[in-house]
Amino acid sequence: MSNSASPTRTVALQIAKKLGETEFGPVYRLQRIVREIGEAAAWEFVEQAAQVEAAGGMLLEKEQRRRTFGGVFFVLVRDAVTPAQREAIWPNKKNKRAKKQDGEGDQPEAIRGEPSLPAAPWAERRPLLAELRTHPGTATTCKVTMIGRPGSSLVEKPAFTLMLLDSASPPTLPKGMPAPPNKIGEVTAYVSTKTWATIKPQLTNASDAALLNGPLVYDADLEGLVVLGQDGTTLGLDAAKRGQPLKMPTTARVDGVASALKAVVVGRPGKVIPFGGAVLTLMQVSAVPSLPKGIPAAPKTPTLVLVVISAKQWRQVETLLSNPDDALVVEGFPVLDTALPGVAVFATKATTKLANSFQG
Repeated sequence: MSNSASPTRTVALQIAKKLGETEFGPVYRLQRIVREIGEAAAWEFVEQAAQVEAAGGMLLEKEQRRRTFGGVFFVLVRDAVTPAQREAIWPNKKNKRAKKQDGEGDQPEAIRGEPSLPAAPWAERRPLLAELRTHPGTATTCKVTMIGRPGSSLVEKPAFTLMLLDSASPPTLPKGMPAPPNKIGEVTAYVSTKTWATIKPQLTNASDAALLNGPLVYDADLEGLVVLGQDGTTLGLDAAKRGQPLKMPTTARVDGVASALKAVVVGRPGKVIPFGGAVLTLMQVSAVPSLPKGIPAAPKTPTLVLVVISAKQWRQVETLLSNPDDALVVEGFPVLDTALPGVAVFATKATTKLANSFQG
């Protein structure tokens, strides 16, 4: 997937600037419009909207309030395009006008006020795994950030250091999400000798902790999750680098326990199955990036990642993922899923790669 802006996206951003649209939803819709009707026609609608504005503007339906410049543009386009084009630009909207402010507000599949379904018990995912395995997606990234202090299980080898940490407690999850399993599992972390030489002396400070980043994989030999440390430091060193003091923990750090775990998964989802107030999709990690010298090679068997997303969050990204050039981006809490076996990530945030690029 190319990181360079496509001609369609470039034109969409130019039109967005002209219309004063800065939110991702309208900007993304502009990209669909340019793709469907072409650059010249899209700019023609900008001119028409400017003429409407100059003549006094356009009122919102049932309100004595003017639409914005961008809102006028979207109404003119919606009224002029063919039904097929309208469906492509506003998919799954049944060709009804958006009722949100400014006449656009086309946030993908967001349904305000819809009650969340109750969470399904985690154990009930097991019968669904076979179906998910028939159509897995592909994850280009599955990495984790881990904070913790090594315990007595620390093993220092000539080429690397290994630490075994009990997993952190899960964060608060969105409504409708299943509760993670009671036994979350241990996490094995590999750190290069060079990185460990930087981290080790800092841990004499009981308030400091190791801060590791790297690919998260399932190791069949260990029957557990493994962090292959690409880079690492400590909270104290990281704070000093940013010119800030080390933030004291609210409770004493416990050796042998990861105080925080956050996974990031990027890729195209596979088959999506409703699961209570959430959805499930399975992704297979396509490759692991290069690792520092001394870190053991990643397992040859690709890691399976079961992504759990609240139904509300999924509605907000589902339509965006109809663009084959886009990718799902999930941040969440990783746990060992022995039924896969592999990783399960409970999403705390779900967006897409293009959405991030627009917002950034």
